[in-house]
Amino acid sequence: LIMRIGLGMAALGRPGYINLQRSTHLSSRTVDGMQRQANIVMDELFQQCKSTTDDHGDNIPWLDCARSYGLSEKFVGDYLRSNNIRPEEVYVSSKWGYTYVADWNVELGEGEPHEVKDHSLENFVKQVEETKTHLGPYLNLYQVHSGTFEKKQNDRVGTIGGSHILPLFQRHRQLREGGSSFPVVRRSRSRIFVRTTAFTTT
Repeated sequence: LIMRIGLGMAALGRPGYINLQRSTHLSSRTVDGMQRQANIVMDELFQQCKSTTDDHGDNIPWLDCARSYGLSEKFVGDYLRSNNIRPEEVYVSSKWGYTYVADWNVELGEGEPHEVKDHSLENFVKQVEETKTHLGPYLNLYQVHSGTFEKKQNDRVGTIGGSHILPLFQRHRQLREGGSSFPVVRRSRSRIFVRTTAFTTT
């Protein structure tokens, strides 16, 4: 599997991620307007990949999402399904650990965050189900978003205890073996792997 062209969906999945010259390129920051713009960019990604071949055939497009990238997972899932793109024709990654809380606002009050970090087990259970809903069989890689693995007392934000979270990954492995579309999980040293790639930190 060779991937040479990838597209990060952070700035396409939510209206206030990067503001520099966005008004030049984004005529509308409504949900529908952002979806249309994302579709145009994804069209270009797939076209570029089709036009660039090597000994292994066409390059496989890589789309990278996150739960904190607004509606990026929904945009990508809707695009792939509406264009009848098969899972083997695209590589899709996403991340859990941050929650988008800006409610589609471009600007918030001073000190108000657009996203909140939470690596608790409860948030993993919530976000992994949300990701499955949007991406289903397209998901190849699910990553821990800016995770730290040291254990802190009374701190559920930004910490992951491997011995506590691994059973949750194993539960989803059982779902996979029972017919779920979520990837198989295995653990190697300090990382938790999915299929041939990983639940990793980014």
